[in-house]
Amino acid sequence: MTFLLQKHHAIHRTQVRDSLRSFASGIALTGRLAAACLLLAGFLGVGSATAQAPPTILRLGGGDVVLKLDDLTTLADNDYLDVHHFVIGTGDPVNNPSEIPEGGGAAVKTSFLIGGLALVTVDDVNDHKLTISPVATGSFKIALSPDGEAELTKGDDMTNVGQPHDFVVVSANAPELTGKTGADSYNQQAKDDRTDITLTPRDNIKADAIAVIGLFTDPDDVVLTYTVKADTVGRGKADGSDGEAIVNATISKDSLMISLTDKAKAQDSTDVWLTATDASGEYARKRYYISTGSPTNPYVKKAIGNVIIREDAASADIATIMLAGTADDPVFADEALTATGTNLDPDTGTNTGDGLRALNISIAIGDKNATRVPVDPNAADFTWVTTPMNAIVKGNGGEAPTLEIDPRAAGEVTFTVTATDRGPACPVDDGKTPATAYITIDKDGNAQTNLTLTTDAAAVKCFADADGDNTEDAGETIALYKDSKTATTTFKVTIVSKTTPSVTTNAITLKALDSEKGAMGAMTIDLDDLNGATTGTPTAFNKHGQTLTYAVKLAKEKKKEGTKEVELDVAVAEVEGSKVTVTPIWRAGDITVEATVTAMNGIAGETAERKFNVTVSSATTPVVTQDDRVQLVLTNGFEVMRGDKMELDLRDIFKAGKDVPKVPLFLDPNAAMDDQLPGGLQLRIRPADVVTAHRYDDQSSDNDIYTSMGRLMLDPKTAMLTFYATAPNTMKVTIHATDRERKVAMASTMITVPEVPSAEAEELPTEVSLSQNYPNPFNPRTTIEYALPEAGDVSLIVYDMLGREVTTLLEGPQAAGRHTVNFDANHLSNGTYVYRLVAPNKTITRTMVLVK
Repeated sequence: MTFLLQKHHAIHRTQVRDSLRSFASGIALTGRLAAACLLLAGFLGVGSATAQAPPTILRLGGGDVVLKLDDLTTLADNDYLDVHHFVIGTGDPVNNPSEIPEGGGAAVKTSFLIGGLALVTVDDVNDHKLTISPVATGSFKIALSPDGEAELTKGDDMTNVGQPHDFVVVSANAPELTGKTGADSYNQQAKDDRTDITLTPRDNIKADAIAVIGLFTDPDDVVLTYTVKADTVGRGKADGSDGEAIVNATISKDSLMISLTDKAKAQDSTDVWLTATDASGEYARKRYYISTGSPTNPYVKKAIGNVIIREDAASADIATIMLAGTADDPVFADEALTATGTNLDPDTGTNTGDGLRALNISIAIGDKNATRVPVDPNAADFTWVTTPMNAIVKGNGGEAPTLEIDPRAAGEVTFTVTATDRGPACPVDDGKTPATAYITIDKDGNAQTNLTLTTDAAAVKCFADADGDNTEDAGETIALYKDSKTATTTFKVTIVSKTTPSVTTNAITLKALDSEKGAMGAMTIDLDDLNGATTGTPTAFNKHGQTLTYAVKLAKEKKKEGTKEVELDVAVAEVEGSKVTVTPIWRAGDITVEATVTAMNGIAGETAERKFNVTVSSATTPVVTQDDRVQLVLTNGFEVMRGDKMELDLRDIFKAGKDVPKVPLFLDPNAAMDDQLPGGLQLRIRPADVVTAHRYDDQSSDNDIYTSMGRLMLDPKTAMLTFYATAPNTMKVTIHATDRERKVAMASTMITVPEVPSAEAEELPTEVSLSQNYPNPFNPRTTIEYALPEAGDVSLIVYDMLGREVTTLLEGPQAAGRHTVNFDANHLSNGTYVYRLVAPNKTITRTMVLVK
């Protein structure tokens, strides 16, 4: 996302920034040393797992940058580290530019120039330092290596050496980071610029808005363009191809917004790069280092989900809802406590010792008219009495409460479950770092060997009483784990009436639908007879004495087209009585979507739903795009005014905008993204595919057809269809699209060149006329004009001087008015030719001369 911000200072332009253009291009080189080339990650401040580090920006007049080479490598053998090669633009790599003897030897200090762009000093005497001094604007690449063994040339496969890093030297008039003091030390300070932000999955996923204005300055621009990019985080693959976006970074108005995505994990880290670019394309960049902490708040681990019970459910079928496991505490995962504070293993139910904590779970009811009735005066259990149900709660506020539902009448009640951790705790020394055992602080101040808990009006303290004097001495304080948070979830319990439909256990199955067959591939299932009465009549729903009607809804396919997410139908479902017919839609790629069947008995609110899967297989043959708009365009055809040119991109026949999905005329289900053919299809129009009053086959060829009404051309490489209109008439055009498997799709449409409306038309000629061709003599093309006072059958034929017919330019009905015909005589030899117009009641003959 980009936007423009105004800056209040004078505009000055210099020519120095223009030199950046000549060095802006370059090739990413890699090498073939097994030891791998060393990336300048520390120099760049690249802390995330990305396949390609962003370039390092150096500023003319901004001083040197100094890099300790030892900080850049994880190699065990880093006693000898040197510049393996550098590359300027698209030139050849320059190998071993510092000329340090291979294998190291005595420590030396050496320098070399990277063209006229920078002076590089490799100091093997003082802590393996690399110093880069920018000299002129431009770009280059540097690769480091433990040795300079491989001699690289342009075009070599250098993937085993590593990936060189890009450097860009910008002019003194480029944008720069604010707050960096001293012109001669700017590059060093910019190298170390980093703002740290810590976010936590679930607990704290969004950073405060960062004001963009004021982060950069520019000597001579009033307008800067800002862009932002977040690096991905690799999940194991060396090349980073499995990288996930753990951060969303956008610019909204004048603020940078950063938040975690659902892909973020505890202890992740990545970079967000904010770039300010001026009108000349030079830029400066600011780095935000995003790290993720471990969540500490309780969270909903497993939602209970809504519960539906029939009003006439037997007492033996009373639903018991287990509330344990609804939430979890990430700090004390999978731990439970008895009332006395001992650990309870949730799997075995046995005590495992003191010191750990669990969540307390309580439940609340959303019916304000519910009456709370104790089950036992001596117990904490109770019952909520409501109109639709009795809700029996056992163990409320403990670790594993339950809710039992005894239905009474149709209705619905909402319940809220809250899981709360047990508040502050002191860590117990269990030999682990950090400690995983804790003891909960209570009002009495529990004690444990060498651990004293005290409470007073000011605070609760934990200290390790090493000397046994029951007094907190210096060095004995233990940090409190201050935690007292909750997690909440809600669910509904619905009691349905005795007449409400219910689902059976009989499976609804549908074979895979062949999208290529379209309507011929439709399948039908009978919800009242799922197996066609071959062995009884299993139904999808229980009717409970009612007559049912059905509705079906199919999920859609969600796809990203351009910058928008669209939903596409994969099949059409129609219901007639109890029969559901599903018809596939042509598609590329297999897909499975969910179908939802709703059974209704005609009483408001009394319905039942069940789901089944619909699988649609991929088509294999290209087709005309199944879009109503495409069919409408083909049916209506195209109208082109005489003298105009029509251009139609068959890959985008509606001329979609930047953010609008393109609609091609044809679709190939097997087309590869990188296919050189447009859409993976070979497009063709043969002369025989064009039907009109007269077609000049002797001048025409595939994809280039001459007719009496104009010239039609198709470029198979660009899928561009072009028509030059020269005379009123109509033509039917059929386009063939052949895929790589030689399967063909065809589309036909009409092109019309209309007569000029009478209100706008010139005065009709009063007689038949035939003008002298022009130019004359000609080579090899000429134009012939004729006029007709009224419509009629007309022919225009070219003869040689022996009276032999050479070319028929026109033959068929023509409208009244003035007409133009273009004649290409490229296939004829030099000489004089006769052209004759035969019109109703008149014949006119003229001569023309062809000189090549």
